[in-house]
Amino acid sequence: MADIIMTGYIGAVTIAGVAAEYRDELIKKLPHGLVDRAAEYMEALEGSLSEFSPDTSFVKEDDIVLPVGEGGIFRALSGISSITKKGFVVNLRDINITQETVEICEIYDVNPYKLYSPGCCLYVSSQGMSLLRALRDKGYTADIIGYTTSDNDKKVVNGDETRYLETRFEDEIKKIKRQL
Repeated sequence: MADIIMTGYIGAVTIAGVAAEYRDELIKKLPHGLVDRAAEYMEALEGSLSEFSPDTSFVKEDDIVLPVGEGGIFRALSGISSITKKGFVVNLRDINITQETVEICEIYDVNPYKLYSPGCCLYVSSQGMSLLRALRDKGYTADIIGYTTSDNDKKVVNGDETRYLETRFEDEIKKIKRQL
């Protein structure tokens, strides 16, 4: 069994782009401050390309590193399962997401867990606590969100509810673009 660690915030960069480009439309439906905070996330990251590349400087040989790309965290988790040939249990409440992302995703009826998430990365390590400390010491927002299992089940837990990961991974940004 190995820990699954996530860095960054899912969908934040994608939603920041939506907020910046469609600010006038969004402020008709959401508070100005919320829309502005979402758009400012992109400004805070500009010029910091390292935020978009996984930091592997302290990763052990048997650790796995996977950026969260198109299809979002759910597609990346499926990728981890394919690489490790194992299942996993992930707690949805441990996945970092900004309130701005939640609110804007609700406006467009999209699943934030299926959004392209540059700056977000998954690490799988049998030394999870050590890796977590190292990531945090380097200034990353990082949390253990789950663990691998010996079976092939891909479980996502949300409170008392357990679901199996879907197999469809169309990036939800396409849904937003169709609505604009």
